[in-house]
Amino acid sequence: MSANEIWRWKMNVARVMGNSHDSFFIPHLEKAFFENSDERVKGMAAWALGCIGGSDHTSF
Repeated sequence: MSANEIWRWKMNVARVMGNSHDSFFIPHLEKAFFENSDERVKGMAAWALGCIGGSDHTSF
C-alpha cells in the first residue's frame, strides 16, 4: 500500500470506533475530524461520533 492510501486505514479505524459505541473513543474521533484534511476520513469520523452519540460533546 502506498502512503497516499493511508486514508483507508484511518477510515476503517474510525468505523470500528463508531461501531463500538464506546465513548472512550470520542476524543480520538474529534482529533481525527479536526486534524485530517481528507474529507473521507473526516466524514467517517463524524459518522462514528454520531454512532457513539452523547450530549456532553458539542464542540462542533
